[in-house]
Amino acid sequence: MKVAKAFCSIGNIYSQMGMLPEALAMYQKDLQITAHNLQPDDLRVADAKYNVGLASCRVGRYSEGLALLEEALDIRIAVLGPEHASVADALVCIGGVHSCIGHHAEALERYQRATSIRKAVLGPDHTAVALSLRNAASAHACLGQADPAIEECGEAHAILLHRLGPDHRLTAEAKQLLVDVAAGNPRARAIATAPPSLA
Repeated sequence: MKVAKAFCSIGNIYSQMGMLPEALAMYQKDLQITAHNLQPDDLRVADAKYNVGLASCRVGRYSEGLALLEEALDIRIAVLGPEHASVADALVCIGGVHSCIGHHAEALERYQRATSIRKAVLGPDHTAVALSLRNAASAHACLGQADPAIEECGEAHAILLHRLGPDHRLTAEAKQLLVDVAAGNPRARAIATAPPSLA
């Protein structure tokens, strides 16, 4: 398993350097070894599938990437339960992929589930809750649903303002998104179509 972890670490380095095909190749090697040596429901297998799935999406292979991300999510739910922060993180990632390919209703459903879990697990004023709300707001904006988008943006901004202060980058971005959504500015959809990053 040390070799598998080494492949994963190298994949992380390639990913940080923007060398996405190389990162994907390393993650695939990690998954091959990990899946061969561990039980299918092991969290390490879920992590390896998650990395391959996200890297696949980042190189434009969305169908296979989403399938692996969903498999990783299923393992996390089976092992950790449906109300775990790790499950919420996976839902946000899957929502990001759906948004990136224009499946905003599917993205919104994932973001809302993640928000609900994060509120229950982390508390309603946690920064991770604010980020889920921001993503949901952007998905609502893409679907032409301004009122819920404005409400979620406002809630996200209030949390970030309280937690991080007015000068933090995330607070400023949430404020700008709120302004854009309220004005019907297409920039409000930019968050929803940005490629997800490796978690």
